[in-house]
Amino acid sequence: MARVREKKERQKLIPRLSLAATIPVMGPEASSEYFDIAGSIQSTNTSAFLNIGADATSYKTLTFADAGTTTAWALEGDTIITSTGSSYGRQLNFLVCQLAGASQYWQVYLQTGSETPAGRTCSNYQSLHLPCLC
Repeated sequence: MARVREKKERQKLIPRLSLAATIPVMGPEASSEYFDIAGSIQSTNTSAFLNIGADATSYKTLTFADAGTTTAWALEGDTIITSTGSSYGRQLNFLVCQLAGASQYWQVYLQTGSETPAGRTCSNYQSLHLPCLC
């Protein structure tokens, strides 16, 4: 059940891989965290922010950092998107790629086109929905 706090959606969202705490991944629910979503996405467990990288590819690296540099996040119903007015436009597709040596974890990227990393096992055009990604 969602808890609303100051017009922010607080939800279980993207688990983080403990050995690389800056990489957002999809994985087992037991490793998940809770996040506030309101322009930025911030972990309520660690206070880290989810930011979008400036990659030249259509898939944009997502990272967790102490400072929030991305304010493009929004919700459309139960779907996490980048807002229409952001520099990314309305994007709701994500790319997930399996992490080497961690078969149950998949690194999450924002997808703005159709490119995928060469040599990796990936699944394109994924959407992220609330309340739980697991």
